[in-house]
This record gives sequence, C-alpha cells and structure tokens, in this order.
Amino acid sequence: ADYFSLAHLGTGTAEVEGLNSYTTRLAQAHGCSEWQLTKHIRVWVGEEALTGLYRPISNKARTIYEVPLCGMGSDVAKFVAALEHATSVTTLRSATILPLAAALSPTSIGTLRSTRAWCPACFGADVEAGLTLYGRLLWAVSSVTRCRLHKVQLV
Repeated sequence: ADYFSLAHLGTGTAEVEGLNSYTTRLAQAHGCSEWQLTKHIRVWVGEEALTGLYRPISNKARTIYEVPLCGMGSDVAKFVAALEHATSVTTLRSATILPLAAALSPTSIGTLRSTRAWCPACFGADVEAGLTLYGRLLWAVSSVTRCRLHKVQLV
C-alpha cells in the first residue's frame, strides 16, 4: 500500500463514512491537502483516466476545489479502485452512491448536495465518546435534511 490503511468508519451501517470525509482524513494523516491527495491519485492512475474528478468552483471570495467523490460514474469508480488499492481498504465503494447506480438516473444530477452538511448532535456525541469525527454518506444526499438518529436539522 502506498497510503496508510486508514479505517473506513461506520462500514456496514447506515452511518457509513462518505468518501469526501475519508479523503479529508487520509489527506490529514499524510500532511497534505485534499486537493494534493486527489491530484496525486490522478497522476498515479493517469491524468486522462480521471478527467472529471475535480473542478474549480467559486465560493464567495475564494476558489475551492469541489471533489464529487460520493457520486457515481466512471471517474468516481476509478478513484475508488485506486484508493482501495493504495490503502488496502476494500470498503470504499460503500462510501459513494456507486452501489445505487442501477436505481438512479445515469447522471444522478440533484442526488447529492453541492456543499457538505453535518449533524451537530452526531458530532457532539462523537466528541463526548472520544470518537473520530467523520461525515456520513447519508448527509451528502440532497433530500436528507435531518439526522436520522437525532431528528435535528443538518447544518
């Protein structure tokens, strides 16, 4: 493995970690930004192989990079395969909506949020329990507006 074999949190549960959260934690563990990690993976598997993986977007006064990693499509599938190989973590496909591809429209437009969301009660409970904070895949789904556990509005 070329990267740390970082545990994929919530695997096998409705609280499974989304790939955006996983890559954030993996980048932090390696002392780099999410963009640098994504760029390295793109170079590693071949630039042309992941043409649509990230794109610059404007967010008020600064430019950030949106990484639609929880989505579906060939770029996401290739990125997941590369990360699974690089980390030896074999559950990362479940950190995306790839397993639901047959039930969604081919583009999945509108399925996922354009920004991250989270449940403050989940984060509070994780902090109290001394657990690692992580973003749940379910929070990335645009139609999910409340936490399924705490019934509070996502931020």
